[in-house]
Amino acid sequence: MENEQNTQELSLLDLWFKIWKNKILVILITIGITIIGVSFIYLQNKSGAKLENKFTYNFQNIGNEKYPDGSIFDYRELISRDFLTEIKESNTDFKDVDIKKLTNDNNMDLEIVEERSEKTDEILNRYYKITMSLAIFGNDSILAESFLESIHTKIINTAKEKNHSLEAYNYIKPNVSSQRSTSSILDDPEYTYTDLLNVIRKQYSLIDTEYTNLISRYGKIDINNNSIEKLQKEFRIWYEQTVLVDSLTNEVLNNGYIREVSFEETKRRAKFQYDSLNNAHIENAKNLNDLKDTYAELNTNGTSIGNNVILDEIASRTTTNNALEFQMAKYEQIMNATEPKVDKVFEENVINILDKLDNESSNFNELYITYLNENTRYIPYKTEEFNIAKPHSLMMMGAVIVILGGIIGVSAALIKEAVDNRKKLELE
Repeated sequence: MENEQNTQELSLLDLWFKIWKNKILVILITIGITIIGVSFIYLQNKSGAKLENKFTYNFQNIGNEKYPDGSIFDYRELISRDFLTEIKESNTDFKDVDIKKLTNDNNMDLEIVEERSEKTDEILNRYYKITMSLAIFGNDSILAESFLESIHTKIINTAKEKNHSLEAYNYIKPNVSSQRSTSSILDDPEYTYTDLLNVIRKQYSLIDTEYTNLISRYGKIDINNNSIEKLQKEFRIWYEQTVLVDSLTNEVLNNGYIREVSFEETKRRAKFQYDSLNNAHIENAKNLNDLKDTYAELNTNGTSIGNNVILDEIASRTTTNNALEFQMAKYEQIMNATEPKVDKVFEENVINILDKLDNESSNFNELYITYLNENTRYIPYKTEEFNIAKPHSLMMMGAVIVILGGIIGVSAALIKEAVDNRKKLELE
C-alpha cells in the first residue's frame, strides 16, 4: 500500500517536472488561446451589444393609451420608420444612422413589460422597454443614448402641445385658440347686453367648476406659489360681491339699454320677444274673456257653485296680463328706438367685468397648463436609465478561456514530453 502511494507521489512529481520542463510551451499556448478567445468574445460583444432603456411616460390619458386631447398614443410608433426618420432629421448628429437597417433584422425592439404579483396575478408595475443595437450607431453608446433621448423628447413635447386642448373654454373669446387674443364678443354686433350678461354667468360658472375639478383631481395644490383653493375663494368673493349680474340684467330691461354695435340685433330680438309676449297676451286675454262670460252667465242663472274658483282664475289671469303688458311695453320701447341707448357707467362696468373674467380664464389656463406640463414627463424605470447588454460576460468567458488554454497547454507539454521520451528510447 505504501509502495503504491509512493509510486503515485512519484508519478505526480514526475508529471509536475515534465510540465515545468515545458513551461514556456504551456505559457505560450495558454496566452495564445486566451488572446484568440478573448478577441473573439470581444468582437462578438461589439457586434451584438444592445442598448436597453426601461421607462414610462406620465401625461393625461396615458393610462388609456391616449394623448391628453384624446387622440391615440400608439407606443409602436416609437420604432416606426417614419417616426425614426423624423428623429434622425431633427439632429445632424444622427446623419449616419441607417434607419432602414435599424428597423430591420431585430435591431430595435419595443415591448410593454408587466410585473405581476405571484399570489394575485395583479399588475404591480408596467413599463416600456426599448432594446436597440449599438452596432447601428458605430458602437457609440453616447450617440445611441442621445437618439433615444430625442425620441422621448418628441413624445413629451407632443403631449405638452396637446395639453392645451384641456384649457377651459373662453366664451368671451370663443373663436380663438390663444387666450390672449384681442378678438372678443364685445366687437360682435350679434351680442346684445343680455347676451353679454349671459356670457358673464356662463364664464364664471365654467371657471369655478374648473377650479373645483382641479382640486378634486389633484388636491389642494400650489402652482407657481399660488394656492388654487385660495384663488377660487377670491374669485367667488369677487363675483358674488361685485358683479351682481341679476341686477345688471334688470337694469338693462328697465332702462331699455341698447349697445351701439348691436343696435339692429337688439331691436330684432326685442320684436321677437314682443311678438312672443303678445301671442301669450292674446291667448290669455281670450281665456280671461271666456272666464268672465262664464261667470256672468252663472250669475244670470242664479248659480253660485264654482264662482269663487272662477273669480280666483280671473284674478290670476288678470295679473298675468298686466305683467305681460308691462314687459311688452319695455320691448316696444326698444323696438321703436331710433338710436342706441348707452349708459357709459353701465357700459364700462360690463366691459370691466368681461375683461376681469377674460383675465381670470387666461390665468387659470396658464396655471393649469403649467401644472400639466410639469407633470408631463419621461421617467426612467427604477434602474439606471440606460444599460448595455452584451451577449457574453468578458470576465467570465475570459476566465474560462484561460483555464481552457492552460489545459490545452499542459496537454501539449505532456504530449511533447512523451514524444521526446519515445525518440530517446528509440535512439538507445
